[in-house]
Amino acid sequence: MCDLYTITVLARDGGVIDLAVDIVHPDVVDIPLSPSFAAMLVEDEWGPGAAAYKAWWRAWADRDPAADPAPLYQSVELIEVRNLPRVQSEPPTGMTWDDVDGNAAAAPGHSLLGAGVVRITVSDPGLIAHLDPGMRWSSTAYDEGGTGPLAFGNPGEVRRWQR
Repeated sequence: MCDLYTITVLARDGGVIDLAVDIVHPDVVDIPLSPSFAAMLVEDEWGPGAAAYKAWWRAWADRDPAADPAPLYQSVELIEVRNLPRVQSEPPTGMTWDDVDGNAAAAPGHSLLGAGVVRITVSDPGLIAHLDPGMRWSSTAYDEGGTGPLAFGNPGEVRRWQR
């Protein structure tokens, strides 16, 4: 599967983490704001800190073998958006693909294909403790549960999911 986003940790404070989400695939025109998307980002087995996350998960799950981390996600909010809306498979308005190539995610949160800052709030800070500001990785995350809004960058759209 092709990468869809580049993720950069901007800040973490207790149970709140801010992630720059940069679109890197030309067919992607939205940023999911669902707990399943947030979980795919935080729990990415190929992302930075994966070993530390797995150790935390094993210790947490040992308390309850039927443990499910899904209820730990309290909210997912788009707090900034740039270069959206955009038409799927088309370059940004007024640009060509040559303008975009090589600059899709030049600076965290500034992809020409669309970007945003997503704030994830969890009820157990241990869930995000393995992610430190400055960490960056590619992601194939998507909203597998269909349980939250999709942010397309349109005025007035819902930009927060909350438990």
